[in-house]
Amino acid sequence: MTIITDDHCTSYSSPGHPERPERIAKTVEKLRGQTELPIRWGQPARVEDSVLLRAHTAEHLVRLEVPADFDGDTPFLPNIADYARASVGAALEALKSARAGQTAFSLMRPPGHHAIRNRAMGPLRCSRPWPVAPIELQSMISTCITATEPRRFC
Repeated sequence: MTIITDDHCTSYSSPGHPERPERIAKTVEKLRGQTELPIRWGQPARVEDSVLLRAHTAEHLVRLEVPADFDGDTPFLPNIADYARASVGAALEALKSARAGQTAFSLMRPPGHHAIRNRAMGPLRCSRPWPVAPIELQSMISTCITATEPRRFC
């Protein structure tokens, strides 16, 4: 099993928001402390704009850098565009591993799976699996990611 994560994904938070860094920190701690499942740890891939533009508009990518809240549930945070890119990169690494027949899990916080083509939604800024997933796999990947979100285990 490969777990793709980045310690930086626990470096941001918004007071009072239900999406918290502790979800990932506690999951990583628990996984590192167990011995039953051999785990290889991986890092998110670097994600270029050309990949993100498969799922999002150019205007959306520019908007990620504007220091203003996206809506009442989606605050702007310093470096949020970098966190969004790392989240996408982790999902793409997991997809790459799965296509190679390996078991992998992207253990990252949002920003991620609720964002739509032209805007962030909820705590999420960029869609994680959509940039490279063929259209016929998108529903399946979304179902798998939703069913295995770390918050369900913490």
